Amino acid sequence: MLNNLKVGTKLYLLIGTLIGGLVLYAAVAYYSLTQVEIGGPLYADIVDGQSLVADVVPPPAYLLEAYYNIVEIEGHVVRGVPQSEYQDHLDALPRLQEEFEARAQYWTQNTPDEPGLAEALQAMHEPAEQMYKIVNTRFLPAVMTGDAAEVSRIRLEEIEPLFFEHRDGIDEVVTLAQAHLTRSEAESDQQVMTATIVQLALAGGVLLIGLVFGVLIVRSIRGPIDQLKGVAERIAIGDVNQTISLQSKDELGQLAGSFRSMIVYLKDMAGAADQIATGDLTVDVKPRSEGDQLGKSLHAMVDNLRSLAE
Repeated sequence: MLNNLKVGTKLYLLIGTLIGGLVLYAAVAYYSLTQVEIGGPLYADIVDGQSLVADVVPPPAYLLEAYYNIVEIEGHVVRGVPQSEYQDHLDALPRLQEEFEARAQYWTQNTPDEPGLAEALQAMHEPAEQMYKIVNTRFLPAVMTGDAAEVSRIRLEEIEPLFFEHRDGIDEVVTLAQAHLTRSEAESDQQVMTATIVQLALAGGVLLIGLVFGVLIVRSIRGPIDQLKGVAERIAIGDVNQTISLQSKDELGQLAGSFRSMIVYLKDMAGAADQIATGDLTVDVKPRSEGDQLGKSLHAMVDNLRSLAE
C-alpha cells in the first residue's frame, strides 16, 4: 500500500501519526488530571466524606453539646440557681438547633453515594428532631416555671433515650462515612494508576506505530533508490542491458519509468551503432528531440558515410 503513496504523503502520514498520537495522549492526560485535581469529582467525594465526619464528631450534627447544655440547665434548676446564672446555656440551645437543622438539610440534599448512608443519616436525624421538639415544648417551659422535678423527669425519661438513640446513629454514620472516604481514596488511587498505565501504554503505542511506519517508509524509499543506483552505476560503465522491476505509483515509480525509457533509448542507439559498425548504412537513426545530441550525431554520421559510399 505504501508503494502507491507519494513520498511526501508517506512523510506527512508519519508526521500526522505522531502528532495525532501526541494529541490523544494529551487528551487522556488532561482528562485524568480533571478527575483527580483539586475540585474534581474524586476530590469532591473525599472532601464530602471528611466533611461529614467533621460534622458529626461533634457538633453541629452531633447533639453532644446540646445535651451537655440540657444537663447543665437541669443542674442549675435543681439547685435553685437564678436563671441569669445559666442564661448562656439557654441561649446556646436555639443556636445549636439552628446549626443542626442547617447541616441536616445539607446532608439530606448532598448525601455521599455510600450504601446505607442515607438511611443512617435519617436514623440519626429523627431522634435529634424529636429531642429538640421535647426541649422546646416541654423541657424549657418546665425550666421557666422552675419545676425541678419535671425538668429532671423530662431530661431522664424523654430526652436522654433520644440522645442515646441519636448517638448510636452517629456511630453508624461515622462508620459509613469512613468507609465512603476509604473507598473514594482507593478509587482515586486506582484511577490515577489506571490513567498512568493508559498514558504509558498510549505513549508506547504511538512510539511503536511511529517506529513501524518509519521503518516501512524508509524501506519503501531505500529499496527502490538502491535498485536505481545499481542500474545507473552499470549503465555508467556501458552495460545497458538492464531490467528494472520496481513498480509503484510514487515519485520513485515515476523515476523507475524514466530509467526504463532511458534504457530503451540507449539500447536503440547501441543497436544503431552496431549496424553502422557492420557497414549497414540503411539504419534510420531519428533524434528523439532537439536536445538529443547522440541521436543527431549518429544520424549525421550515417549521412556522411552514405555520401562517402556514393
